[in-house]
Amino acid sequence: MTTVLDVARATASSIRLSDVLSTAAAAAVELIPDSLAAIWLVAGDRLQVRGAAGVMRQSHAGLPTDLAPGEGLIGHVALARDVIVVEEPAGDPRVLGAAVLREEGVRTFVGVPLAARHGLQGVLGVLVRRAGRPDDATLHVLGALAAQTALAVESARLFARVERRRRTAEALGAVSQALAHSLDPREVAHLIADTVIGVLDARDVVVFRLEPATGELVSLAFAGTGAADLTGPIVLPPGRGLAGRAVSERRPVITRQLGADPALDHPPGMGAFLAG
Repeated sequence: MTTVLDVARATASSIRLSDVLSTAAAAAVELIPDSLAAIWLVAGDRLQVRGAAGVMRQSHAGLPTDLAPGEGLIGHVALARDVIVVEEPAGDPRVLGAAVLREEGVRTFVGVPLAARHGLQGVLGVLVRRAGRPDDATLHVLGALAAQTALAVESARLFARVERRRRTAEALGAVSQALAHSLDPREVAHLIADTVIGVLDARDVVVFRLEPATGELVSLAFAGTGAADLTGPIVLPPGRGLAGRAVSERRPVITRQLGADPALDHPPGMGAFLAG
């Protein structure tokens, strides 16, 4: 039987967070028979499913995998930062996908926050097919399981942050060294593009040169999966596209819909390329 100790061992022996989450979800399902478990992690201002265990009776389309705090029972657990137990959750007005709960025969919902030293890391949600509230001993073990999982998530994120800072420092050092030894702007631009790909784990990177006389941005270097499809330089008129807007506003500009953001005035054909 998977236990809290097994989760602790997985935390200590595995550098992959996915292994820890799978072990934790399996432990929840074994603790409460005839149940389904999912682990939702905080990702920015959202909650996303990152681990699950249990067997569904049938397949379901359109199951939510991304929620805002306060959305659904999982979102309410995140806001409350406390254990929430709901009997007959299909009839609860806060629930999402009530029909799925009925089809799966879910009689009880148990939500436990993944609270670590530096804040909420996510939510452990358990759907139980047996009627009745779990006893206090079971809820206590679920709480211990959630606490161990939260510490593992927090540790993994802190390690990733430190590692990212290390890579960034090394990358900046490499670029600084190139600037000191090379007078070829294209050579330096290619090094910058390759460095940004590694540091940010980006799909594509374009380095532009600003033409003072015209205000246009002209590409100097490409890197990433889409680089092979570019046969010539990209020229952005002043204020056009994401890069042009960043230059005109003298600040970083971020979008989640690069190819379809109506606030970005892409040159003809560029939006479709970026979306692909």
